[in-house]
Amino acid sequence: MFQKCAMLAAAAALVLAAACERTDGQRNPDVEKKPAADADTAPTSGYVDRGISIVDGAADRTTGAVKDASITSAVKAKFLADTTVKGLNIDVDTRAGVVALNGTASSRAEADRAVMLARNTEGVSHVVDNLHVK
Repeated sequence: MFQKCAMLAAAAALVLAAACERTDGQRNPDVEKKPAADADTAPTSGYVDRGISIVDGAADRTTGAVKDASITSAVKAKFLADTTVKGLNIDVDTRAGVVALNGTASSRAEADRAVMLARNTEGVSHVVDNLHVK
């Protein structure tokens, strides 16, 4: 629901911005004006389509960021709940479902367990093991 409202608000803002063209005969270099296809087509229809495309792209990026944050939280929670892994010593970074583990482990067994816990987390497509064993 929030995502739809944000998309509609952004599209409305773009439409309003497109309507604010210069009236002194000078061309605004920041605004690309598309010719109307026919008399029934409003001159701002191209702006609306472009605005919706921009909003859709932003919504996709936001959704991806929320999914990545959710994966990071789930992996960290597994680390903190596990008796073998010292979750406070391992940083978890997630980008597009790829989890990078950075930090130190006290043993190879701890590092391997951390990698296994991360791999078995929903939404994880790949794990990059950057852990250093003390």
